[in-house]
Amino acid sequence: MVGLELPLCRIFRAGTLNITNGGQVNSGTSNLGGDFGAMGTVAVYGPGSTWTIDYLSVGYSGAGTLNITNGGMVCSNHGGNIGSNPGSMGTMHVDGTGSTWTNSEGLTVGDSGAGTLTITGGGQVRSVYESYVGLNPGATGMVAVDGAGSAWTNNGSLFIGFSGAGTLNITNGGQVNNTYGDLGYNLGSAGTVTVDGAGSTWTNSYDLYVGDSDTGTLYITNGGMVAVAGTTYVAYASTATGSINFGDSRGTLTTQSLYAAPAQLSGTGTINTRGIVGDGTLIFDATHGLNQTLAWISATQNVAIHLDLTGGSGAVGDLGAGYQGAGTLTILDGVAVTSNSGYLGYQTGSLGYATVSGSGSTWANSSCLYVGHSGTGTLNITNGGQVNSSSSGYLGLNSGATGTVTVDGSGSIWTNNYLYVGNSGAGTLHITNGGQVNSSSSGYLGYNTGATGTVTVDGSGSTWTNSSLYVGNSGAGTLHITNGGQVNNDRYDPSYLGYNSGATGTVTVDGPGSKWISSEGLAVGASGAGTLTITGGGEVSSVYESYVGLNPGATER
Repeated sequence: MVGLELPLCRIFRAGTLNITNGGQVNSGTSNLGGDFGAMGTVAVYGPGSTWTIDYLSVGYSGAGTLNITNGGMVCSNHGGNIGSNPGSMGTMHVDGTGSTWTNSEGLTVGDSGAGTLTITGGGQVRSVYESYVGLNPGATGMVAVDGAGSAWTNNGSLFIGFSGAGTLNITNGGQVNNTYGDLGYNLGSAGTVTVDGAGSTWTNSYDLYVGDSDTGTLYITNGGMVAVAGTTYVAYASTATGSINFGDSRGTLTTQSLYAAPAQLSGTGTINTRGIVGDGTLIFDATHGLNQTLAWISATQNVAIHLDLTGGSGAVGDLGAGYQGAGTLTILDGVAVTSNSGYLGYQTGSLGYATVSGSGSTWANSSCLYVGHSGTGTLNITNGGQVNSSSSGYLGLNSGATGTVTVDGSGSIWTNNYLYVGNSGAGTLHITNGGQVNSSSSGYLGYNTGATGTVTVDGSGSTWTNSSLYVGNSGAGTLHITNGGQVNNDRYDPSYLGYNSGATGTVTVDGPGSKWISSEGLAVGASGAGTLTITGGGEVSSVYESYVGLNPGATER
């Protein structure tokens, strides 16, 4: 065995280093092609041949090539970079069983230059932190993982096209593993991934974004498989473009939740999912159970989506309607549907409409329910249907969003924790004909500046129960209690009309039997403007102190 210690290794002009027959080299920061026009080449060949580096740059400002073959090993204690600076070109090849490149930190292929990494013949590359393919604007990165046993393992996130252009090809049984996967992260970026051939697998232990802020394209072809433990988003942001293409031969995507529109999928393929937020029609009734197959078929697609909400194949994911376009969700005939989070009108311009109707028909969300996330959402709970949100409920979450919920009829109930009617957008809640809304914590009408929230509680038996109530928190809130409707604040927390400066809160209590009961105090105009009108035999009661114009600057009527 021959050993060589190099505190600093820079191949600036034209240089070649061969490490063979069990030779070992230890060096600090190492640059191959350290200057413009320089060419540096390193080969690590054979079992026991090892190069241990502090930090590795293949193609720093010039051209660099590193070949790890036939069981050679390279260890980077502080990560690696292929194609570092603008104009640089880095090429790395890891080939053969036992050939490995191990990075104790992250890996970048195409930092600001052009980088290429090929892993073949059972070669292995491992990275501890985030990895990037096409990091900065103008950079190009390409990674190919080809053949059975060939693998790229990342303990962190993998960005294909972070701000530049990135390409990942997984073929002929190659495997790639990471936590989050992201294609087209920033504006101006583009990421393309191909998973082709039987045994070729891309495993994401968290979420996958196919088009995050810009362009993402995913090909799953000829028996290739993509597995996502969390959610797969196709065109996540309003600025993004995303697509999944299964080609002519069936590929498979398995994911806990799928956020996609039919037009974003093409080819012939299979999707296995335990949750979906999409466009089109979803029905759960006596005919359409919790385990069903959705067929998205057109001139360019034949995609079978196997949706399993039974919980038998794993924890259920998210559920909703209206991802980019229009979607409907209907729950009837006493069917009980469970999901993680619920969404109606997810993206800007989308329309989501849901109906939960009939005794025993339920939609239970273990997390939040968003009616009008960034688009327009409508939810009708009627004829004894019930909706549960273990966490918060939002009507009009983001600015420009609109959310409307109607809870109508005896036995129709919406149960939630916090309830935001107009979070940053516009929210409207109707509780009528004996419907009930139960909020275990506070209710907010017009939560943020610019938001508007309107609630009507109308008719005998119609009730909204919460711990405390903010009518106009920082925006504009309006509450109508009419014709025997009742609002109860049953915890020891005050309620407010016009809570923060600039907010406006208006409450009308009208008609015999119409009541607003507060177990604590009541402030009409806390720091904003508050108006309380009691007419026609309506009643308002508070157990402790009440204030009209609580803080300096408040106005009240």
